[in-house]
Amino acid sequence: THELDARLMASCVHEVDVRESTTITLRFDPRMLSRIKRIARSRFLNYQSMMKQWLAERLEDEMRKL
Repeated sequence: THELDARLMASCVHEVDVRESTTITLRFDPRMLSRIKRIARSRFLNYQSMMKQWLAERLEDEMRKL
């Protein structure tokens, strides 16, 4: 049998920090989402990752204005 030492097993388990990521739901006009996906494909990116990057960039801009 293959048994892992409890310490080794514990070191392999990653507890999710809720601050790492929070799932939200946004409703988009289908045409807008289609355009976003087209842009992402042209950049070889996942559209959700690209949107997160856009939001992060805009957030930084807005925070500088405060």
